[in-house]
Amino acid sequence: DEVRAALLRVKVGRLPEWNQRRRAIARHYGDALAGLGLGLPVERPPAQHVYHQYTVRSGKRDALAAALAHRGIGTAIHYPSTIPAQPLFSYPNADRAFPAATQAAAEVLSLPCFPELTDGEIDEIVGAVKQAVREVL
Repeated sequence: DEVRAALLRVKVGRLPEWNQRRRAIARHYGDALAGLGLGLPVERPPAQHVYHQYTVRSGKRDALAAALAHRGIGTAIHYPSTIPAQPLFSYPNADRAFPAATQAAAEVLSLPCFPELTDGEIDEIVGAVKQAVREVL
């Protein structure tokens, strides 16, 4: 409708700024979380990631998510299963047929990564992740 179109027209103009802020947040996360045993996003030039989500991997994803929730840090699992495992596709034995995808679906966890995060909030998230990783891993 017209109201949504007007809002989106304003938002589209801010998209480059928001992408730049998410990229800065991702750099901060990457620097601060390196070496903790988490799988971190990798950027391969010349492509540039916009970090709509900052998704890490952990073999103890559910315990890590619970530990972060206990510390007041929200996380999300955006891709809980593989495409072949979706009812629409109903691929037989999808878990065995696509083991890497199945493992990734079991390990992915997205951390907060939105442009309005303050530097203080980012530091708080990083501190909570470090504590949670020490506790869980």
